[in-house]
Amino acid sequence: MEIRCKVNYDTKSDVLWLYTNPKRTKESVLVSEDVVLDLDMYDQVIGVELFWAYELLHTLNPRITEEMLGALQ
Repeated sequence: MEIRCKVNYDTKSDVLWLYTNPKRTKESVLVSEDVVLDLDMYDQVIGVELFWAYELLHTLNPRITEEMLGALQ
């Protein structure tokens, strides 16, 4: 099954959002201080918020740049 996501990145706050439909969010669950999952009415994940995204992703792969994330708009 293919699920299409939208991606948004805020360079000022370093937050990356991956979501299918943000208007259907019933609940947000704090997974860690860096990750929040958005759930729909059926408790299915419909969004992911990643705080300090560049810092985390660059640590995992030094080839990832802020410019790359900024281009996700």
